[in-house]
Amino acid sequence: MHSFKCDGAIIYGPKIRNLLITTFVINLSNLIGICVIQQNIVSLVLSWILVDYFLYRSALSDPGILPRQPRHQMSKIKQKRKLIFNGNKSHLVEMKYCTTCHIIRPMGCSSQSDHRTVHCSQCDCCVQEFDHHCPWISNCIGKHNYFSFFMFISILAINIVLHLYSTSLSISQNGASWYAVMFLVYLLPYLSGISYLLIYHCYYSIYRN
Repeated sequence: MHSFKCDGAIIYGPKIRNLLITTFVINLSNLIGICVIQQNIVSLVLSWILVDYFLYRSALSDPGILPRQPRHQMSKIKQKRKLIFNGNKSHLVEMKYCTTCHIIRPMGCSSQSDHRTVHCSQCDCCVQEFDHHCPWISNCIGKHNYFSFFMFISILAINIVLHLYSTSLSISQNGASWYAVMFLVYLLPYLSGISYLLIYHCYYSIYRN
């Protein structure tokens, strides 16, 4: 279940320690890169600030949670209903009833199955336009925080590329020190993972629109 603080202004998922671990890894990596490599410091600090901002904006905001309803209010509703939009049978949509939240899950779009409300098993709630549950930020990615999450992974990818460029520049100017080579090797797996995630979400954003 989500926890709500400051009258709902701050919302976080059930495993907040995952967010703290993610924050620690990102901040430690940036700190090492800036203090040890000492190249392009202004660009790295700016991208670091933006990464942290969009990380917490996506992790601590409402992804599109639909409030639960008392069971007795929904007792007469069938578990599945079908509606026809604009009288067009080609836009026949199945509306599902969530037996946990006791609501009919709304569809964001009648013709695209990806605009849907899904009950997240990790957070135990229904989320509008559910994309996925991100374990690294301990929150669902949905209607209200998808843009922040997309910006987070985009700027994180830029941040990693800047570190790779700065480290390569340091090696070319000062020689291949052991700490620069180790930092370069450390960054490559992160760049591969983030690049794959970013390409997927770029394709998904184009497809859904």
